Amino acid sequence: MSDCNCNQTKASHSDDHVPNFAVAGFADTASADNFDNLRAQLADVDALRLQVCLNASYDPASHQVCVQIPILGKKCFTLPIPVPFGAQLKACVDTCGRFPCGAKITIYLNGHAIYTYKFGCC
Repeated sequence: MSDCNCNQTKASHSDDHVPNFAVAGFADTASADNFDNLRAQLADVDALRLQVCLNASYDPASHQVCVQIPILGKKCFTLPIPVPFGAQLKACVDTCGRFPCGAKITIYLNGHAIYTYKFGCC
């Protein structure tokens, strides 16, 4: 352990690394469909897989559900069924490919899976 200097390494922000999202947050509002842009931003990254569950927003007038996916951006799509007022929506996202080229989003209504939406290479 005497060779280890990882605790001495200071964190620094560099455009050559994936941002520290615990500090920077997920404010990116870009479309999650732009995988070419993601690949360009993370040119030195060889593999990346995202698996995350988060809150989803819903517009009852259009039946659109929107999810802000960390790193990828915002993805909206139409649910084939209406969501009751006051229901709890959650979205679980799992990217496809060694480097994301698509994603599978499963929507949960009050804790029960009700719909799965796939886009990109999934």
